[in-house]
Amino acid sequence: MAINGRVYDWESIDIHLPHGEVIGVQDIEYSDKVGHERIYGKGSVPIGFGRGNYEGEGKVTLLRDEYDKLVEHAKGTQGGFYGMEPFPITVSYADKDGSVKTDTLPDCIWTERKRSSSQGDTSVTVELNFLILSPIEEDGLKAYEAQ
Repeated sequence: MAINGRVYDWESIDIHLPHGEVIGVQDIEYSDKVGHERIYGKGSVPIGFGRGNYEGEGKVTLLRDEYDKLVEHAKGTQGGFYGMEPFPITVSYADKDGSVKTDTLPDCIWTERKRSSSQGDTSVTVELNFLILSPIEEDGLKAYEAQ
């Protein structure tokens, strides 16, 4: 198998949260889906389908120092940490040629915080779960548009 060069890797990712570019991030994960349901009439084979709701969610794991910056940002808003207005999260991937692919997770809200630290750990982390209220965009292409 030929080696075609460098591919996307963790070093090629830039992540922006409400307080700016994130340096102290260890993990980000996000997904979306649209429910589809088979519609049956006479017989045992579907005669069509129905579309359900769009759903998006994710989680990000931050080092405690980075999380503290986010908390400072939240102090400037009304409603506390969970009361922050919906915000975008952007994740950009750059390849070796310098072209950039950007995923925009619009209208995110925090839903859960998990703090973690154990004896022997070299870092303290905070995992933040979030809902994505509007369809994810990949380089401007929306995952879903209502019709």
